[in-house]
Amino acid sequence: AAFYKMMFPNDPKLVCKKLVIMDIDQRILKQEKALISQLSSDFNIEYVQYDFRDPFPQSFLNKFDTVLTDPPYSTSGAKLFLSRAISALKEDGGKEIYFSYAHRSPERMLEMQQILTEMKVSIMEIIPHMNYYEGAEILGNTTQMFTLITTRQSMPLVKEDVKFEGPIYTGEFNRKTRFYECSECTKTIEVSESSEFHTIEQLKAKGCPYCSKKEKF
Repeated sequence: AAFYKMMFPNDPKLVCKKLVIMDIDQRILKQEKALISQLSSDFNIEYVQYDFRDPFPQSFLNKFDTVLTDPPYSTSGAKLFLSRAISALKEDGGKEIYFSYAHRSPERMLEMQQILTEMKVSIMEIIPHMNYYEGAEILGNTTQMFTLITTRQSMPLVKEDVKFEGPIYTGEFNRKTRFYECSECTKTIEVSESSEFHTIEQLKAKGCPYCSKKEKF
């Protein structure tokens, strides 16, 4: 609701009939629901817990006009999430994808452009530093947003009925030893292949082993 009002501030009424919010983490969905309930009651919203690596739900196939997605910042993560976005959109072309992605090197961005070309979607606009994230210093706290438009030839590179088996998180590609400090108890926790937590996502989900607080890193 807040995003729609930001993009279309002069719209006398909200023309969006329904929103579907998907995330793998039930806690994120609860936070979204609490936040949106404070901002607007104009939308019919459905909250769906969904792992984008799983086959796309048939009930949502080719039903939407617009998708907003913020995938893991790897090439395979972008390919997967953009594929699911295309599967969700109606097939007559001219549908919008608002796609957030980290600021990467020219070589990495060329890989991204090649993916978009293979999917046969058009880049209409790139807004640098569009999104701000608390605690994401490694990204400079910001990411860029692509405005993409589908064509009648657009197609997902990961088919809607296929379960994606490959890695998508950056930590799965670059398994170095990292140390994170819990902002609650200030203890330091190791994240590595040989430790209890292999990725920061696992640490956040399970919580600090010292004080049990989650999402505090």
